[in-house]
Amino acid sequence: MLAKIEKGIQWTVIAAGVFLLSGLIGQVFLTLPPNSFTFLTGREGGAYFLDSQHYKKIAEEKGFIVNIVPTAGSVTALQMLEEGKGDVAFVQGGVAAQGNPEIVSSLATVAFEPVWIFYRLGLSPETPLDTLPQLKGMRIGIGEAGSGTNQLARQLLRDAGIDDNNTTFLELPASEAHDALRDATMDVAFLVTDTESPALRDILVDKDIELVDLRHADAIARRHRFLTVLTLPEATLNLVNVSPPTDIKLLATEANLVVR
Repeated sequence: MLAKIEKGIQWTVIAAGVFLLSGLIGQVFLTLPPNSFTFLTGREGGAYFLDSQHYKKIAEEKGFIVNIVPTAGSVTALQMLEEGKGDVAFVQGGVAAQGNPEIVSSLATVAFEPVWIFYRLGLSPETPLDTLPQLKGMRIGIGEAGSGTNQLARQLLRDAGIDDNNTTFLELPASEAHDALRDATMDVAFLVTDTESPALRDILVDKDIELVDLRHADAIARRHRFLTVLTLPEATLNLVNVSPPTDIKLLATEANLVVR
């Protein structure tokens, strides 16, 4: 079922691998020790880490040695790249644009990454949660410090008048979001990831957790040009139970392959 989601909202990373690695070799390897490079990713088990394994396999088949280094996420990875602690990294859209153009450059966009906003069933019994201002005062999981999710969630919430002064921000990695929602220690969770993420898959099949259909997605995307709007069609998750019951609008950013 989730493969159907991917068809509508994700470019195939593996298929692009050979082409992108050819460009990477041309732009990066002239300045590296022979046949080796360091790939900065997100946390182990996350989408960026899993995608990097595909690139590692392709590169090693071409005779290169690939050292994969997990990080807290896009913000940390970009900083490490600029400091010379890596040669290539997956960096979330919006974050990539903050890089020093004299040191790093974006080689290609490899995937769309939806911004998934989940909340506990029954949290808003009278009206559905469909706008960001409604989240004020709640306990919101915004992703680990140093991650692109954390930076983007703070930016979107700040636009809606929400910050640390009026709301509790929980800086937890995506892998802990599901349990926190289930245990009612978190009300809302932001995840920015493609559908390969195990953390996302677990939440999507949980009947006690709702996905926000963001009513003002188009307006938000106009404010931030690195965002776009995608649609999760009705019944994509479950045809029998018709889940979701209606089309759902999602914001999305891009995953970029950034090189030093």
